[in-house]
Amino acid sequence: MLTGISMFDFGMATSPVATGYTGVNPATTFSSTLGYGWLSGTIDSRDRGALAGTTALTEDFDMTPSGTFAVNVPNGTYNVTVTLGDACYAHGPMTVSLQGMQVGSVSTAADQFAVKTYQVAVTTGQLDLGLVNAGSSGDQACIDCLAIAPTTTTPPRLLLRPSPTSSTSARRHRRLPPATPG
Repeated sequence: MLTGISMFDFGMATSPVATGYTGVNPATTFSSTLGYGWLSGTIDSRDRGALAGTTALTEDFDMTPSGTFAVNVPNGTYNVTVTLGDACYAHGPMTVSLQGMQVGSVSTAADQFAVKTYQVAVTTGQLDLGLVNAGSSGDQACIDCLAIAPTTTTPPRLLLRPSPTSSTSARRHRRLPPATPG
């Protein structure tokens, strides 16, 4: 069972994994021993390579028409931050569900990454994140990274900044240290 802040970087088995994150690829299937993994769905992945402005978190991702990623956590309330998007193609709408309840719908343009934080109560010892392509046939829901933090801790901050090589609507992000209270 994971405790504290848990951070996952989704991509191919050969993709770089961001420092401080746990790598996840389509073969990372849930097991009680591992304590996290893909619980259901047809999962694929892409690695777009180190394009200008991408990071280890955004150059690769897992994708699914409909899938559930699970993490064993102690019962409690959590801030769940997902980053969705693809450096090369638009996607969406993609629905995001926690514990079986839809909490959001996200669309991204090519080279745009949406960072969304949701709060959820876990009462079963397992946090379930559902992703569904709610758009056109053949599209996929894409997840770049996931951070899970108990509400009693400060979740990692992500800074969105325009990429110098992309349109003004496109965004990149990088991880910043936690904010200090005060």
